[in-house]
Amino acid sequence: MRSDKPSELPDKYSPSMLATMDNRTKTAQIFKARVNALAIDLGGWSSLSYAQRSLCERAVHLEALMVASEEALARGEAVDPTLYLARLNALSGLFNRLGMKRVTKQKTLADVIRQNKGGAE
Repeated sequence: MRSDKPSELPDKYSPSMLATMDNRTKTAQIFKARVNALAIDLGGWSSLSYAQRSLCERAVHLEALMVASEEALARGEAVDPTLYLARLNALSGLFNRLGMKRVTKQKTLADVIRQNKGGAE
């Protein structure tokens, strides 16, 4: 069964993009995994503000566009260096705004109890 959901990453970001992507495609799976990895580095999705979650999605979208440009360059195709550098600058700014250091997620008492039950023999 064919889905009407997009299977490729669009050139322009939209706030509903993550929710509307076809999860069966490799593009959607990679995109969502990268957003999740970034969120985990920042302390977990649930600990992020709306603004941080929005910046995470935008950063990963920019990163994916840059990867596509790098792949095109590797195939010998022309890539607009001005656009590439603008995206690199924007991505660097987003990462700086979000923070480049990993944040340790605060454990709750329930987390500690669950962890101890799993490790007890």
